Amino acid sequence: MELSATQLPGTTRNGNGNGNGRKGILHEASATEHAALPTADLDSLGFDPEKVAADLEDASAEEALGWALETFG
Repeated sequence: MELSATQLPGTTRNGNGNGNGRKGILHEASATEHAALPTADLDSLGFDPEKVAADLEDASAEEALGWALETFG
């Protein structure tokens, strides 16, 4: 059995070589570069996240949700 041009290794039907039918959309710089994330200002929270995490470690889901609603609600 002879392979057709679209079945040969390294070829695709759309001819762009990436095999997904798009023109390199996943490889454009704008699709792979990310903006820097802002740093968290923990002092503005009004609580110590590490202490809260330790306090809620053994809490039930209802207790954790209650804390969140009470704090941010």
